[in-house]
Amino acid sequence: NVFTMFSYDNGNTWAEPYRINSVRSPSIALKGNDVYLVFKNRPQVGVPYLSGKKLTIGPELQTPVAYDFNPAGNNQISSIADVTADNSSVYVTIKDQTNTQLHFYKSNDNGTTWSGGVIGTSFGEDILGSVKIANKNNSVNILWSDNRDGDYNLYMKSSNDYGRTWNPDTKLT
Repeated sequence: NVFTMFSYDNGNTWAEPYRINSVRSPSIALKGNDVYLVFKNRPQVGVPYLSGKKLTIGPELQTPVAYDFNPAGNNQISSIADVTADNSSVYVTIKDQTNTQLHFYKSNDNGTTWSGGVIGTSFGEDILGSVKIANKNNSVNILWSDNRDGDYNLYMKSSNDYGRTWNPDTKLT
């Protein structure tokens, strides 16, 4: 089980733990009073394997207000993901280990609607890998590992226009 706790006084006191769910590989981002999480669900019939949850917190709330989202719809089978946010948008990257695709999704309305899709493919037979996303100003950078050349290496894909267009993969190691 994964739990979250929050503080409104710089960590001097904490709210009671709030149970997210029985999940694996959570990633977290903050945007104002909203906490965004992406994670793997335990495999269940009829439940997307990759899911997200937005929790709205505030001093007047006893428990967070939860909202479920899945930026990629129900088609992700075996994936790892990361999330980041800035003042205007929430960004999610997904590395689908089933069909070796790299996805990028962006929401400008706090996770209600999402745009994006596949931005890269062909990672070799990657069963270990990881993926991270970071943004600053208009730049979005995605870092991941894969074994397309037989050994695991780090690669980066970057955008200088909030994720509208992407530069070619850059091998870092």
